[in-house]
Amino acid sequence: MTKTDVTERTGMRSYALFSEAAAQAMNISEIMEPFSQDFEHFGEVKMKVYDLAKSWEKMRAGRERDFLEEHDGIWTMRYHFDAPKGVVWEAIVAPEHKVKWTAGVTDIRMENPLGRLGPGSGYHCAHGMADFFFRVTDWEPFEYFSTRMIHPKRPEISFPDMYHLRETDTGTEVRYTMGNATDADGVRSEVSEQELSAIAAEFWPISFAELKAQLCASQ
Repeated sequence: MTKTDVTERTGMRSYALFSEAAAQAMNISEIMEPFSQDFEHFGEVKMKVYDLAKSWEKMRAGRERDFLEEHDGIWTMRYHFDAPKGVVWEAIVAPEHKVKWTAGVTDIRMENPLGRLGPGSGYHCAHGMADFFFRVTDWEPFEYFSTRMIHPKRPEISFPDMYHLRETDTGTEVRYTMGNATDADGVRSEVSEQELSAIAAEFWPISFAELKAQLCASQ
């Protein structure tokens, strides 16, 4: 079944194709569309086809989002990099790259329950002044990702943050936004926000400048 007319006849460009017997044996016939084609020496073969693109869009539409708008945050920084979005994304999310440009960080370890980066993945960043722990809460590859970080000095307090990448005519703009710091009951901690904002105002300009220098050097 490697040479079929599925794309020409259905318009599907990404799909999974099974024989009707295989689909029934796996009990997946109900979620697939019927398809058949004549093959030389075999005659008409009945099959089942699954639209992977449609399934992906449906999954994305039904997924709970955790997108932090700038006006909902307590601190935001925008920084432009003269590099493609894919390159900047990789530098920001991959621990082996991120540890090279984040100021004061000596080690970054990642926990991936699903075996890949995405919602549920955890970061542990060892910094000179404290350890930082945060978990990914939303993940849209090459577009944005959101996390929730535990306050390094007050473990009962956590806050959301987000990296949003936008392609420009000359490269990529990254918007980093921090949200309200709260405890487990949702009670806001303004003193924690003041502390975190002060750290961010010192940390991110230095770190992003180093990332920009490394990206320029690699081109």
